[in-house]
Parts: sequence; C-alpha cells; structure tokens
Amino acid sequence: MRWKACLVRTWAGLQPSAAGPSYLAIESQANSSSVPAYVPDADQPVTFALIMKRALQPTIYFENNAGRILEDPAGFLRANWSSNSRQPGDARALFTHMLRALQRHNWSRILVNQVGMLPFSTAEQQWVAQEWLPLAVQGGYRHGAIVVSTDVMVRLATAYVTTQVNNMPLLYRSFETDAAAVQWLLQHPAEPRK
Repeated sequence: MRWKACLVRTWAGLQPSAAGPSYLAIESQANSSSVPAYVPDADQPVTFALIMKRALQPTIYFENNAGRILEDPAGFLRANWSSNSRQPGDARALFTHMLRALQRHNWSRILVNQVGMLPFSTAEQQWVAQEWLPLAVQGGYRHGAIVVSTDVMVRLATAYVTTQVNNMPLLYRSFETDAAAVQWLLQHPAEPRK
C-alpha cells in the first residue's frame, strides 16, 4: 500500500492547538481510509515521517500489575512482565488477554520479555501449562520468543511451562536480547497455518 504524504489532514476536524494534543489522519491511495496518528506537541512540525513513526510504534492492549501487552505493528504481541508484586489473578488476566489479542488479529506470535518478572507460583505454572497453553494453541498460538530473566527461579518456572508443549504445534525459543527475539519471530508467519 502506498501512502500520500500530501493528504495529511486533521482528524475529526480538530485543529492543532497549544491547549492539547492534535490528532491527524493519513489517507491511503488504495481506499481513502484514514489512520489516526497521535502528535504529542502541537508546536512540533508535523511531517509524514513523524506520523508514520508514531503509526509504527507498538500500542498498549492491556496492562495490570503482572505486566503489559503491546500490539506490535510487525504482526506479533509483546508481553512485558513487570517486577511488581501481583495478586493471584493478575498473571491469569495477562495470559487471558494475550489469547484475546492473538485471536483479535489472527496472529500466531508472542514475544515474552521476562527480564523483570517475578517467578510463577506453582498454581500459575500449572494453570498456564494445563489450561492456557492448549487454548492458546487452539486459538492459533504457534511461536513464542522468550527474552529470559537472569533470575534462576523465573527460568525454572518458564522451563516447566515450555516443556509441557508435548505434541502441540508450538515452538518456543529463548533469547538474551529483544532484538534477537524479534529477528527470530519475524522469520515465522504472523498468521497461524491452517
């Protein structure tokens, strides 16, 4: 799809002002649809490059004490675990929203960043391995890139979950860096194969 930089216009008739942020839209040549882009500073010159940079940033889908789920425009989810203490249902809610986001986009890939993560409880490990994983695979989950924690207890809890894959069509791989994990994920299809 090709974009026309000359077709930048204000979104919903709002004019940039010093009082607040401005919203802009870019129209595509293909179908005249508009893509909203947030410009944080009304005094900042609006350029096509700035608008496209904002449009290509991951957007927050869900967040709680356990972590944050982002929708990456490259066609995968980012699940960033936090170092916050969490309530018993927080991890379950994060996983539930991962599945919903995968299904919403018909995606098959998740990048899981566990660098600051607290270890899973035994109950969380069992729920993820026995209930969530089978549902996620049924829902299209096929590739998981894990940016691993330096905490040995987090690594052991993750190893328990990832070894429960058995004969499911799911492939996990561990990485030390986000860049390496992204590179590996992008080698796999965004949509699950039927």
